[in-house]
Formats: sequence, structure tokens, C-alpha cells
Amino acid sequence: MSIGFLLPDRYLTSVLQIKADWLRAKNVKAMLLDIDNTLASRVTLAAGAEILDWVNEMKSEGFLMHLVTNNWHHAVFETAAHLDLPIVYKSMKPLPFNFVRAMKRLGVSRREALIVGDQVMTDILGAKILKMQSVLVLPLTDSDRTHTKLLRNVEKIVLSGHQAELPDHIDPFHPDYPSSDGPPT
Repeated sequence: MSIGFLLPDRYLTSVLQIKADWLRAKNVKAMLLDIDNTLASRVTLAAGAEILDWVNEMKSEGFLMHLVTNNWHHAVFETAAHLDLPIVYKSMKPLPFNFVRAMKRLGVSRREALIVGDQVMTDILGAKILKMQSVLVLPLTDSDRTHTKLLRNVEKIVLSGHQAELPDHIDPFHPDYPSSDGPPT
């Protein structure tokens, strides 16, 4: 098995790039979403207004969503309430049990669901174990727990040569583009 096994189906800068048309084209009815550094900063666990707007837009488009997090602190329940989404906490990702639990709650199959998160070794590996579609997003902050920082080193190897897709409104040739390496190739 090559390391390419761990590559996501899409690699984006933010969940805000996930659009209803693309989900429909992939026959996705539901998204299983990570919280820490995917929807909310790992530091505050507070989802911003843009994330809330995106969640509400996806709901209005008919998509189901369920939070699946390894976190168990009180703040994740506040985030779930703020976004008005069901949650599985202490999920032990990448183990498949709680992804399956979330899909059962939503009444969807693996083929109808998409896993979205910021970590290859938890979110994307969990999707691969279940043979599900996946989207990796860049983490919202550089703040990570020690074990996550170690796993990020594995991610660097897996993602070597791959860059997140830029949002449509970003011009990589603009002088304010935040990269010392220039635009993506």
C-alpha cells in the first residue's frame, strides 16, 4: 500500500469552499464534520459567523450534517449548540465506530456521506478505512496538542507535492498573497 492511500478526495483551504453543486455532483447527502481547527479554532472552539452562515446555507440546500470530534471538553457542546448540529464526542477517530454512529443517526450510507476535517491521520484515515469520500482542509490555527504536532509531520510526508485548492476569489499573483514560495503550481 502506498502513502497515496491517505490522500483526501479534495484538499481545500477552508470548509467554506465546499459548495452544494459539488456535493450534489458527488451524490453526497450528509457531511460528518470535525470541529477543532476545521470549523472552529482549536484555541477557542468558537465557530465564527462565516462558519455559521455556511452551515445554515448547507442546511437550506438540504444537506445533513453531524459533528464528529475526538474532543470532549464543554466547549464542543457549546459549538454544537451554536451551529445547531448533533455531535459525537470522544469519537476515537480514525476508528470507524462513531462515524458509523453519526451516519446511522442521519439515516445515510457511506456512499451518501463525506468526512471533512483538518487531519490526515484522524479524519482522512477514518474516511479511507470506511471507503468514504473525504475533504481535508487547512487547520484554522497552528495551535495543536503535542501528539497532533507529531502526526502533522506524517501529514507533511503524505501531502508532499500537494497544495490546498485556493478559493475562487484569491489571486495567487497578488502581492498580498500569503506565501513566500509564490503561487501554487
